[in-house]
Amino acid sequence: MDFGLGKRRTKFGKWLDREGIKQGELPVSKNTATRLCNDPKYSPYEETVLTVISYLRGRGYDVRISDFW
Repeated sequence: MDFGLGKRRTKFGKWLDREGIKQGELPVSKNTATRLCNDPKYSPYEETVLTVISYLRGRGYDVRISDFW
């Protein structure tokens, strides 16, 4: 499988690719999802991080904030 096709990805973006989760599935806006997955300089609001982590945990993933940010 060719994940990313040469795109720059953050640690979070690479993890989503490995797990087969699409950015569009995340409970945040399209622009925020793009930044979370592609912009290593982007520092999301705490509320955004908690929303994403809560969503992933609800889907059965054992993730922590420190895993990605």
